Amino acid sequence: MLNPNERMLPAQEVMQTVGVRSDTTLREMIKRDGFPKPYEITRGKRHWASSEVQIWLHRRMAEQRGVAA
Repeated sequence: MLNPNERMLPAQEVMQTVGVRSDTTLREMIKRDGFPKPYEITRGKRHWASSEVQIWLHRRMAEQRGVAA
């Protein structure tokens, strides 16, 4: 369950945070890399929970260094 004070990030901010330039790449990351799926807060507007993005990013960085996350 999400924290009621969870910061929700729009796609543009998520892409900037993880260093991708396109929505297509973001969708591929969801399919193949276990990137968190977005929440549709309002129709057609996708947002990600900041904590979920940060956890995914931390795990990817740990994998790159061969460290358990």
